[in-house]
Amino acid sequence: MAAPARGQGRLRLFCFPYAGSGTRAFRGWAEELPDDVEVYGIQLPGRDDRLAERPMDDVSAVLDELVPALEPYVDGPFAFFGHSMGALLCWETARSARSAYGVLPSHVFVSGCQPPPLIGDRTRSGDAAPVLGDAELIERMRTLGGTPEEVLQDAGLMSVVLPAFRGDSTMLARYRYAPGEPLPCPLTVFGGDRDARAAPEELVGWAELVKEAPDVCVLPGGHFFLHTERKRLLAEISARLGSAHPPRHV
Repeated sequence: MAAPARGQGRLRLFCFPYAGSGTRAFRGWAEELPDDVEVYGIQLPGRDDRLAERPMDDVSAVLDELVPALEPYVDGPFAFFGHSMGALLCWETARSARSAYGVLPSHVFVSGCQPPPLIGDRTRSGDAAPVLGDAELIERMRTLGGTPEEVLQDAGLMSVVLPAFRGDSTMLARYRYAPGEPLPCPLTVFGGDRDARAAPEELVGWAELVKEAPDVCVLPGGHFFLHTERKRLLAEISARLGSAHPPRHV
């Protein structure tokens, strides 16, 4: 499930994509991060080279597949980065890896995402995940702003993209946060100063999920600041990875 983007390095950085996306969201990252960082993209079913597979629509099902697949790769220093839905998945993967294998990331980077308890509260009011039609999903993608209009208008392309986005949207709607012990690993929270999906004032809530206060870094831009402010984002990640320590066994 993890597609390597470069050869051996001092530290492995696993990157979790936002809803409907795949590893292409992190194309070119390896060239802009330190040479000794080995970049991996987490490839979920239903996109890119896993297009023929049925997309998943439940966080627990993703973790059941992903965490064992990561086991051979967490025998040395590693870190997690996730944007939007990917931030939620990387956080839950860190919790599950700690529980299953007793290891912690050297650093966790969450980006453009409300704290998991807020996501659970937001979706708790409905008993079942809403079933959205294609037009509603396309309008949701348009509102998020991460998909070019020419792609949204291309029926052929959208027939390929929509199944994964529908599965991811259902996954988020079904998500319920399960309280647990705060993780004792460094956490950096990235946000966009105009991000309506994860407003800067909401990001401080991540502090409740770690033992040491996270550092919050707000960049210019909306929800997809990871693309519009890519160079600055990668510079901030690089600076923090430079001081990353080996994972602790707990």
